[in-house]
Amino acid sequence: MKSLFRFLLVPAVALLIQACGNSSTPQGAPPALGAGAVQFASGNCALRIPFRMVDQLLIVPVTVNDSLKLEMIFDTGFGNEGAILFDPAAGGRLGLAYAASVNLGGGGEAANRTANVASGATLSLPGVRFVQQPLLVMSNKEAFRDWPADGIIGKTLCASLVEIDYERGVLNLYDGVATRPTDPGQEFQVTFSYGIPVVEAAAVLEGKQELALKLLLDTGVSFPLCLFTYSEERIQLPPRTIALTDEGLNGVMRCRVGRVAALKFGTFVLDQPLTGFFDQTAMGSATILGQNGFLGQETLQLFKVVLDYAGARVFLAPNASYPGSFDFNMAGLYLKTLPGGHLQVREVVEQSPAAEKGIEKDDQIVAVNGREVREIARLELHRLFLQNGATLRLTILRGGQRLEHALVLKRLI
Repeated sequence: MKSLFRFLLVPAVALLIQACGNSSTPQGAPPALGAGAVQFASGNCALRIPFRMVDQLLIVPVTVNDSLKLEMIFDTGFGNEGAILFDPAAGGRLGLAYAASVNLGGGGEAANRTANVASGATLSLPGVRFVQQPLLVMSNKEAFRDWPADGIIGKTLCASLVEIDYERGVLNLYDGVATRPTDPGQEFQVTFSYGIPVVEAAAVLEGKQELALKLLLDTGVSFPLCLFTYSEERIQLPPRTIALTDEGLNGVMRCRVGRVAALKFGTFVLDQPLTGFFDQTAMGSATILGQNGFLGQETLQLFKVVLDYAGARVFLAPNASYPGSFDFNMAGLYLKTLPGGHLQVREVVEQSPAAEKGIEKDDQIVAVNGREVREIARLELHRLFLQNGATLRLTILRGGQRLEHALVLKRLI
């Protein structure tokens, strides 16, 4: 399902070099993958592992130490082995012994978040186990209370060959030798920056100027494309942008959202993708990653994606959604999904239909056009906010008060 409701929930650049320095190759070469770390329950693959999409994040079931069942964001931008657990109480339930406490790196304006490190964990998905894995358990859960998962897993899954089938909502994991997917699609050679794959692409900018890019391939970033304005002087803000603020792994992230004329990679061309423009302050310690930006989830989900870290390559095969279309919420609302299914207003765009009606940050949308939000399929809900010129009736909760607003939608960027 497609949703624009939660851009950049996880900028997904948790470097954690202090904690796991031996598990990430800084630049260029494929990351070292733990020998013997993958144990398939049967044969040489684990097929049809279900995942769900929430606010453009790919969430998989993970069991820790064969006892604690959790849901984790599969995030290729987490380039270290192991997993991050958001709730410090999980460490107590698992009886973990911590070896150190470390500061986290990542996108955001330096919130100085810390995690406790334990080693030797087992992380299991249906049909496969990953052994001798480090765990990073957050010292404080508060910043992650409204996130739609219990933690993050990344490079560990890529010790196998990973196929992401967005149309069917499943992951397929292969040993990459005896078993691998057939007809995986167009091949792209990749390098790595701190364990994160980097792919070559090009953006067509204002005036039809084409700019070669190196992009971090990141399933933890929701935008189709993000560009770092500090990485190349020709990356300039387009004439029409809107401001957004959201939460990164390491604090607040601010960006401008606009469009480039086109994004090209291999033989694929995406017209006018929404693009987040980030400066050095927003990226925080993640500037160490280098590169020109991110290739994010809303682009990747137009394809069946195969990640072959051992072969330093990825494959993309277009699915029925390709080439896609890219629009921002036409009410001017930046939304996140709460655990109970309601939508919380994260931000209201200035001079938007929502701003004109007095909708405020932290309002909760409980119904759209008289229908309960939690009863509307995610894809249908997404599309309701993308009908240029349509009238949308929103039922809102604010401090125990129930409010009704009728908004006429309009394209903002």
